[in-house]
Amino acid sequence: GRVIDLNFSNSDSSHGVTIIDGFTIRNGIWDASGAGINLYYGHLEINNSIIEDNESTADVGGGIAVDNGSLFMYNCSIRANKARSGGGLAVRSFSEVGVNESSLNNNDAIQQGGGVFISDSSSIHFGDCNISYNVTYQDCFTGQGSQGAGIFISSSHLYFSDGVIIHNKSADTGGGIFASEGSNTEFYHAVIYGNQAAEVGGGVNTVGAGIGAAFDSNVNFTHCSLADNITLSGGVGGFFGANSTIDINNSIFWNNNGEWQGSNGQLLGSATYNVNYSNIQGGYDGDGNFDENPQFCNPNIGNYQLSENSSSITDSSFVGAYNEPGCEIAYINYAINFDGISDQVELSPTFMNGLGEFTFQAMFYANEEQSGISNIIQHDGPDHDFYLRYENGIFRAVQKHSDSDYGVIDIEEPEANVWHQITFTYDGSISTFYLNGDEQGSFDLTGNYVSNETIYLGNWDQSEGFNGILDEVSLFDYALDQNEILEYSGMALSGFEPGLIAHFSFDQVNADTLIDITGNGNDGIINGCDWVSGAPVNAPEFPEPEIIAINVEVNGNNVTFDFEADTAGLGYFDFAWELNDYGRVMSMKVLALKALDQVY
Repeated sequence: GRVIDLNFSNSDSSHGVTIIDGFTIRNGIWDASGAGINLYYGHLEINNSIIEDNESTADVGGGIAVDNGSLFMYNCSIRANKARSGGGLAVRSFSEVGVNESSLNNNDAIQQGGGVFISDSSSIHFGDCNISYNVTYQDCFTGQGSQGAGIFISSSHLYFSDGVIIHNKSADTGGGIFASEGSNTEFYHAVIYGNQAAEVGGGVNTVGAGIGAAFDSNVNFTHCSLADNITLSGGVGGFFGANSTIDINNSIFWNNNGEWQGSNGQLLGSATYNVNYSNIQGGYDGDGNFDENPQFCNPNIGNYQLSENSSSITDSSFVGAYNEPGCEIAYINYAINFDGISDQVELSPTFMNGLGEFTFQAMFYANEEQSGISNIIQHDGPDHDFYLRYENGIFRAVQKHSDSDYGVIDIEEPEANVWHQITFTYDGSISTFYLNGDEQGSFDLTGNYVSNETIYLGNWDQSEGFNGILDEVSLFDYALDQNEILEYSGMALSGFEPGLIAHFSFDQVNADTLIDITGNGNDGIINGCDWVSGAPVNAPEFPEPEIIAINVEVNGNNVTFDFEADTAGLGYFDFAWELNDYGRVMSMKVLALKALDQVY
């Protein structure tokens, strides 16, 4: 049954006050509203609490339902609840709700409002909240479909400030937001990204609307950042409006493109769009609008702050959700996608030859469950073998030397459509395999590794292809310990880390060469493959250099000066600048990147 049922309908509801502080409310199952907490009239305050794993099987509000009542929440988590509508929170019938510094995550609804459902002249205020990874399941071919995976609102008022609406997914319409029936919705300093809509039928049977949709309603976005929302099967990736007024001021709309009835863009439908002083990809009519890359700091990890050189932020004004820069420069991470058939990267045998110790590390993302043999890395030599690969329903790590048996570690296939990090270490006596920093197994082995055949990434001789993405591939000349593995996880390497023989960041986009950024020359040859967005990692941290020498040469009107810098003992740079008759702008070029033992 219900966990908590607060029914004040037969008493003076003004005196029906309840406070819940520091509790976990879970495992309620009920065929009506509010399986976790049901409030009917009265006033409820919930602080510092968790509402999880509750289910309303035939009504609204799996976690919490409010009818004709008032609710205030602070520092709470509403997660993993289910309902027909309003998986996390349902607010109906002239109710008033305030939610602050709280999260609604991973809640499910069949029809409307995976995270939040609001209807019948109710009002809700969100401050500094996170609404993410909520889902509506019913597609456009079933019944009324489903709408508003993050928030669904009908005939009500919503105020949302200083929070995020991210990674929600509607099988039908409105990945982030759906407003209808005369609703008024206001968003201030909100970040809305990564929401998805239209699992099927997009563009024909459903508009999709990754950001959201409004029908017969008013929506206001002020100082908001809305980016990277998509429709899965066609339709509108951005915002769709019909018989509505959409006011957009000082906001950023970027990479939410879609199509509806022959029109392309991020703001589609018959709504009246009033857009001013905003950065709109593709441009939009209005006062002060512009179309320039906003230079988000690191979108792959959800950092939509602006870099110092963004045109969307100045000393006196800003566009988007953030009024101060979050980084010096934007970091855009790339990777390469393998087709699972013939795409591959070829590395020279010298890449691993003669190593008495080593660590191989990579980030990978399987586009689907793999079939047969699919290699992350494969070296098949006459005497020495090394490979990490999918193999007929398992994931296998193998190392063999000429005088040894095969060392084998088998684990279950890692989950598809998720980024993983694999690490394989060999310290001269023990080989150990890690997945996402957790040890999976080890075996004994001795001797140096000998590689005398081509080493492949993502395939083996175009016959054992991996259908997925590789990023951040590294080879060290020693065995990392578990603390070092965890230290390097979730971040891009700079190329200057101690013991690093080769590192492929995949950020030097090149048609046929995979560049080793350590300067050791272990470049690879790319066959096929597509360049795509990379793993969600933090930007690399470069060591502070020590200036060794500065040299100036004057030749007539031309001046050249260069300096030499030791990057904290990890490498040696030699730069040069020139100023000549062609203008006052100096040009810079890297003359060399050398190991310190080459300096003389």
